[in-house]
Amino acid sequence: MLNGKISKDVTIHIFKGCDYSNKGMLENAEIEFRKAINIGPNYSVTYSLLGLICLENGMIKEGVYWSERAIEIDSSDAAAHNNM
Repeated sequence: MLNGKISKDVTIHIFKGCDYSNKGMLENAEIEFRKAINIGPNYSVTYSLLGLICLENGMIKEGVYWSERAIEIDSSDAAAHNNM
């Protein structure tokens, strides 16, 4: 799911994004996942989570795009495959 060791900064944004998502604050979750991608673009989990948020917001094309990016980074990313 991750290529290499995940940085502390990326982890913080992923956890913030998940927390916002669990609270139904999907726009804030999207922002946090995008921040995580900007800091550490090699972690499939972040793309997968962003894809899921987009799908939940009805942004199907964008959700599929981010899920495909996750699969490109890590073809065994089950969450990304489930998003498809």
